[in-house]
Amino acid sequence: MRKNTHFSPLSLIISFVLLSFLGVLFMLQGNLMFAPGAVSAKAQLDVVLGGFATHAEFERECQLCHMPLKTRQFELCMECHTTIGEQIAQAQGTHAKIDNAEDCASCHGEHRGREFDPTQNALRHFDHTQANFSLDWHQFDYDAVLLECGACHVTGSDFSILQETCLECHTDHAPDYMREHETDFGPDCLACHDGEDAMTGFNHRVTNLPLDGQHAQIRCAACHVNGQFTDLSAECVSCHVEPDAHSGLFDADCSGCHTTLSWKPAIVNGALFDHALNTAFSLNIHGENFDGSAMTCQGCHPQSVEEFSLDICTQCHAGQDAVFMSEHQILFGSACLNCHDGVDRYSNFDHNLLFVLDGQHANVECQQCHADKIFRETPSECNQCHAEPDIHIGWFGLQCQNCHASTAWSPARMTRHSFPLEHGAEQTSACEVCHTAAYTEYTCYKCHDHQSAAITETHAEAGITAPELNVCVDCHPAGTKTD
Repeated sequence: MRKNTHFSPLSLIISFVLLSFLGVLFMLQGNLMFAPGAVSAKAQLDVVLGGFATHAEFERECQLCHMPLKTRQFELCMECHTTIGEQIAQAQGTHAKIDNAEDCASCHGEHRGREFDPTQNALRHFDHTQANFSLDWHQFDYDAVLLECGACHVTGSDFSILQETCLECHTDHAPDYMREHETDFGPDCLACHDGEDAMTGFNHRVTNLPLDGQHAQIRCAACHVNGQFTDLSAECVSCHVEPDAHSGLFDADCSGCHTTLSWKPAIVNGALFDHALNTAFSLNIHGENFDGSAMTCQGCHPQSVEEFSLDICTQCHAGQDAVFMSEHQILFGSACLNCHDGVDRYSNFDHNLLFVLDGQHANVECQQCHADKIFRETPSECNQCHAEPDIHIGWFGLQCQNCHASTAWSPARMTRHSFPLEHGAEQTSACEVCHTAAYTEYTCYKCHDHQSAAITETHAEAGITAPELNVCVDCHPAGTKTD
């Protein structure tokens, strides 16, 4: 029968020697003989947790981190890392925002050598968006230098951040903007920014409200009150109070008539609208009613802006002074707009500013010039009221005031007459004596025709021809023989 080699003297000796070696090794190395690798000796400055500065200091005491079947590794980690445990329990700090925060080894590996840094290893694989701040726009600083964690975070277990760091960095790059930004929204950057809001080169046109016209000059805080940047209404009425004049007549869509360039003039039916220009009636003195309340469009246009009745004018003003309006309508009629343009140029009207009523004009009844109670564009030229005399036509023009005065039509003032008017008499001769046909023509032969033969003979001796005899004044400007 063959012997069992497993229990041969040689195999037993070898087994005994091997077990003795393992026993000695266990006595010398302890649990280290089962370790997959050396633990980290990396330390943080002045940080001591559970009496240890590094994991390497308790490398032989595996039970401090490993107690299978008795407790979770997370509980053992928190016995030293108490601050992190408190943060997770109170839902505060960075670790409280990590979904698998209790699986420490998933981020902080170990047994990878003395130089291995569990913290930096976690940071390299850490999803920063779990801290409610993306690093999409914070990979590099303004000098294109790679941003390290320490550029923003205070070193330590909680990786706290001083917001002064944000302010200092961004102020160095854009001081004017940051001063205004901090004034408008305060220094709490993280209250608004999550790292994904790329404001550099931001174009407001990507929103539903492009900032053009007067809107381009508005400070952000004027619309984004209390730092609210989302869910803001783009409706005009959300910022602009509807004018009292609009109330009940127009809808809330201001853009139908107004532009961001300026509130006035408005655009009506595709064209710029100005009440004074488009209707020939200014609203300068129609901003308030007689009781001091705001005058609205609906007050004059009760149905629509296209409809208007002069009855509105008479009813409103009669309500203030019925006696005046009654007399006013008797004198001037009810066509208010014939005289009134809203400025109002007929308020405390002085007729002398347009046409002086003196002399005979002072006694003329209004209706003699203002027929049918038409007051606007009444002619002021003499010939538009006074027919030109036949003897004038074609010779003196229409500037009657050059010779005539409003006190009386005659006598007229002679502006040019070098020939003596008292010629041949002690008193002034009548115009018709010389000017038999027209004032621009004259004849001396009405008086001197009985001497015609003698005059012709005498003047012929002086070399004066017959046609020249008709222009006597050329040789006798004073009407004497010796001229």
